Amino acid sequence: MKIIRQGVSNNGEKTDDFQDLLFKAYLISENDSTLESGNEYSSLYLWKIMKE
Repeated sequence: MKIIRQGVSNNGEKTDDFQDLLFKAYLISENDSTLESGNEYSSLYLWKIMKE
């Protein structure tokens, strides 16, 4: 997960000026030492939809 966190930190701002990007989030869940848990990562982007 250290590599994921570094990637988000180093590259997350690259999408800041994308046209019609309203919101972004980086979702991280880390292993809590139980067999049922694991590391998970996802990025979430919310875009404005243009109607013609």
